[in-house]
Amino acid sequence: MASLMMELANEVRKMQALLARTDFSLGESTIKATNAVKFAKEKGYRAIISADTMNISSVIPMQLEASGELDVVLGVRLYIVDNPFLEADNKARKDASEPVLDYKRDFGYSFVAMVKNEAGFTDICELCSLGYMRNQFYKIPRLDIEQVVATYSKGNILLMTADFDSIFRRRDYQSIIGRLADISRDDLYAAIYPMASPYFDQINIKSSHVAEAFSLKRVAFYPAYYESLEDADLKDVAYQVCNNVKSDQVHRMRTPFVRDNAIVDRVHLLKNLKSFSDRMSVSVSPEMVSTMQDEIVNKCKWRWQKMSVVLPKMADDEAATLHTMATVGLRNKLTGTSFGHTPSKAGWQTYIDRLKYELAVLTKLGFCGYFLMVSDLMQYSRKAKIPVGAGRGSVGGSLVAWCVGITDVDPIRHGLLFERFINPERLDLPDADLDFSQSKRHLAIQYLYDKYGEDYVAGIVNYSYLGAASSIRDSARIFNVPATDLAVSKDVGWATKEGDDIPLEELREELASLDKYAEKHPQAFAAACKLKNMMRSYGRHAAGMIVSSVPISKRAVIELRGGERVINWDKRHCEDMGLIKLDVLGLATLDLLQYAVDYIEERHGAGVVKLDEVSLNDPKVMANFADGRTKGVFQLESAPMRKLLKDLGSGLDPITFETIVATTALFRPGPIQSGMLDSFVDVAKGYHAPTPLHPSIEEVTKETNGVVIYQEQIMKSAQLLAGFSLAEADGVRSAIGKKNMDKMRKIGIDFLERAQAGWVTVELEDGSMKKFHKKEKLLCTDGIVRTYDEIIREDADIEIGM
Repeated sequence: MASLMMELANEVRKMQALLARTDFSLGESTIKATNAVKFAKEKGYRAIISADTMNISSVIPMQLEASGELDVVLGVRLYIVDNPFLEADNKARKDASEPVLDYKRDFGYSFVAMVKNEAGFTDICELCSLGYMRNQFYKIPRLDIEQVVATYSKGNILLMTADFDSIFRRRDYQSIIGRLADISRDDLYAAIYPMASPYFDQINIKSSHVAEAFSLKRVAFYPAYYESLEDADLKDVAYQVCNNVKSDQVHRMRTPFVRDNAIVDRVHLLKNLKSFSDRMSVSVSPEMVSTMQDEIVNKCKWRWQKMSVVLPKMADDEAATLHTMATVGLRNKLTGTSFGHTPSKAGWQTYIDRLKYELAVLTKLGFCGYFLMVSDLMQYSRKAKIPVGAGRGSVGGSLVAWCVGITDVDPIRHGLLFERFINPERLDLPDADLDFSQSKRHLAIQYLYDKYGEDYVAGIVNYSYLGAASSIRDSARIFNVPATDLAVSKDVGWATKEGDDIPLEELREELASLDKYAEKHPQAFAAACKLKNMMRSYGRHAAGMIVSSVPISKRAVIELRGGERVINWDKRHCEDMGLIKLDVLGLATLDLLQYAVDYIEERHGAGVVKLDEVSLNDPKVMANFADGRTKGVFQLESAPMRKLLKDLGSGLDPITFETIVATTALFRPGPIQSGMLDSFVDVAKGYHAPTPLHPSIEEVTKETNGVVIYQEQIMKSAQLLAGFSLAEADGVRSAIGKKNMDKMRKIGIDFLERAQAGWVTVELEDGSMKKFHKKEKLLCTDGIVRTYDEIIREDADIEIGM
């Protein structure tokens, strides 16, 4: 036995794979996907196998965190029951007044399936999707063994688990395993989880006997369900939180005897494997550790990477079709009236140049089909009398979107930038926010299903995480903290309202009420600290919809949430899977406006009011705003807001639409606390003159009283002060918006250097003068991009047409 220990010890240098479940397996693990990889690296593992229950979503954050330093093998824990269709069949029988079926089930059980190649990835997506279908899902997703056999026969790997849902609990385990072994013995592995308890000892003995009987390979793992040994109790709390049970509840999951399923040093498996061998007189081999783990990892060649975009084909020549639609649309816009405004002929060339630029970018990036698809949806909605919004978010910066009917917002009139929606220097997929009336939103979604087919359309799952306040409330419920002590969660909620991810331990030092709570309920507070940011539940994204040119089940697991199909990739990773998201939002305000129009037409006749022709600066409307008469007006109805409008109404200049827009942007905790709102109001009332941050951006902040309010102003300021292109300036905007300190620090160095370099005015060959920033990247006639300093040094010629 001493020689065995020496052999096992030699395997420490070779052993490489960690088998881990993450918090995507609700209540079964407290490991965050990114932390699983981080800790695996620290412990010296060279590979990690994701094994979440009927969920593959952890593989993307794992792969992104791995950064090529660690192999991430996509696995999934399949849950199988006898006849998963029984409940649905019996419900149908009951509804039809027929006798229900009586069926005796043995234990449910699990395998871990692992993806070998691209085809295997599709197989697993389609297999897991079956478990979520209405006729199989019952409280949890479930599979039939026939479905698993069909997937295994296509060449995927199956690992017989040795956990609580092991197949070895069943009476007929040999017949099931024999059937799988007859298909292939090369990809069927008998697992040993050498956890020290009588239950697992018996499971592992059966696994060893089956491996010998069917000539299968044995492989040893020590599965991880929590990040450190100190978190063993936390996993139990997480289970109770996710399943809404209390610590003293009678019917709750028993506390596991084994308390070391953490991401531990690799030698931990070796020691426990030897102990199991000594304890149960079962032979083990060093090959079960490194050789078999290596074999599995090497077989699984598939590694997640960003996938190509799959959008429906909207026309034979999508670019030409969009060009034609946009050109015709612009012609109509230039001669028509939009919200009381008709562009002057003197400014037409600005619109034409902008349209050419946007179309060139969209064609180059391959986004023409996306614009055609969104335009088609909006045109249908208008024809079907579904009230639609004028435009929300960054899509309002696109002139093409205005011209093809996606928005009713003239971006040039309002100073909006195309680069905020689509950055030509960074391949981010477009993401349009589309507003529909709440009462008829479902008709727009049904149109997508009818036009493209059910297999090609789906919603998006929403993963809910425990925040600072909710972690306190949930842990308090578990530990029976009196409701009278939970007022502290409101204090915590206000303290973190701006989205600051402050650890509760740090927040305790700032909030006396939280410190008092922690002193009184130390166990509940300690649990809350660790539960914060853990996944709490699944739901359905309120607006996100996916439309694809390939069956979505080939790229994602399809679930049913609220009776609707959703993909279970996180909304942040849809793009990474090549799935473009549409935000189909329901807005009750649109219903309210439509009711108003209907009542007016009922009284005065059809066509009296056209909302898209109403002037944005109607004097009577602005007078009501100035008097604070805004009850029932979205975002403007609160008493503090009405008081603010009255203050602005008594200013030097009359209130305008631009004033209202600026006010809604400033009336938030951040701008209020920073003094931006006070500065805006003081200038409006004539208490002092506007004081822009720099004279160069005086024109940029003219409409906002010298205050930088909008993201477009940040972009324009970066352009004027440091010569950033608008595409580069979008990077500045993004870093500030996401509070990415590392990125802001890096950009700040570049910004200072370029701002100090300054501008230069150059006389061109035709005698005209043009202004260039010395650090601006300019295209030269030889096709090479150079800065102004490089052009002077190399005596190159600038391509002025660019």
